[in-house]
Amino acid sequence: MRSKVLLSVLLILTIQMLGAQDFKTLYGIVTDSGDDSPLHLASVNLSGSNINNVTNADGVFSLKIPIDTKPDAIVSISYLGYDRNFVPVSAFEKSNADNPLRIRMRSSVISLDAARIIDMDAYVMFLYAYQHIRDNYPQEHEAMVAFYREMVMKNSSKYLSMNEAVLDIAKVPYYSGAGDKAGIYKGRGSSNYDSTDSLLISYKGGVSGALLLDMVKNPFAGISFQNIYDVFKYYDFQVGIPSTINGRFFHVLEFDQNASVGYALYRGRIYMDPDSYAIARVELDLNVEDFPEVVADYVRKIPKNTKMEMISASYIINYKEAEDGKWHYDYSRSEIALSARKKYSLFKTNYTITSEMAVTDHYPGRLSIDDESLMKFGDIMATKLEDFTDPDFWGSYNIIEPDSEIDVIIRRIIRQLRRREQ
Repeated sequence: MRSKVLLSVLLILTIQMLGAQDFKTLYGIVTDSGDDSPLHLASVNLSGSNINNVTNADGVFSLKIPIDTKPDAIVSISYLGYDRNFVPVSAFEKSNADNPLRIRMRSSVISLDAARIIDMDAYVMFLYAYQHIRDNYPQEHEAMVAFYREMVMKNSSKYLSMNEAVLDIAKVPYYSGAGDKAGIYKGRGSSNYDSTDSLLISYKGGVSGALLLDMVKNPFAGISFQNIYDVFKYYDFQVGIPSTINGRFFHVLEFDQNASVGYALYRGRIYMDPDSYAIARVELDLNVEDFPEVVADYVRKIPKNTKMEMISASYIINYKEAEDGKWHYDYSRSEIALSARKKYSLFKTNYTITSEMAVTDHYPGRLSIDDESLMKFGDIMATKLEDFTDPDFWGSYNIIEPDSEIDVIIRRIIRQLRRREQ
């Protein structure tokens, strides 16, 4: 069975005038200093501010900053396993969408303890990690609070829709056959369509998809199996170069779909704790290059006389170790890029659909999610938010800021989250 993130695409014409904004845009491309390969999902930040963005599948980013930003202000670029890079705003003076500033990142130098250098077969590492799930992950019901947001962007410059919500999550034990559930506690959304927008992208199943990304509990990388060894029919594994996350050492296991598989699966990396072999992070990308027809699995309805193409689909899931030594679901991100071209048109319009979920708190015990707030897989969040809007909850943080990193947003509403009666 292959996992699908469903998108509903409908033809619509909405007229809305947009006001002028006092900002300028910096354009850059982040690559590896060795082979010049693009770095996907590198973090970009204007130092001393909450202005952030991430690079796309081609390593390209745009960063909107106030027009009066000083030339010596610093843009900080970071990426897992690489040294942080600092670039002054003045360096972007001649950059534009067609000529982004190239920023090359150097791999971090990792000093390896001899005791941590492993000589283990990649397939054995994978089996060891999954055979020790009971030891490394919670085996009881958990209640979680999470912040979730999803955004649709047009041509890397215009946000068409933005939705965000605080969720209650009922997390079932690992190795349980039941599924996790999530319900909306508070939420809000906005849209920004004008007369030039002929496509309305509706994101279906975003919250449920974020929970399904928990590949320690759910089928691994888009496949289901009765026996863990069945994974090897679909994927090849090899040991990668060790890396660090927040200064902590991890083994890296790389995987790619077996050449004999006749449909799109994934390639990516698994980061493993060197002591327990707990899976701490998974990164994966859908193989759209070899199977462009996969767009039919993601797009529910394609307007007449419009051709849709899949550009990329990338996913991240993080786990965090608690004081009891168990690893808990902590963060997930998905980014899906599509292009649309009308018949007889010479130009394509690109769309990027991004969703993020970050857990802010978790505690043991069962949690009941009522039917009214429950997010089902086929639900579109924007249609459910009206019943859960509460301007007082958001306080001074009263606008949606799509370019802010999710942890910045959480810090702004953490008091409201902690005031909740559990």
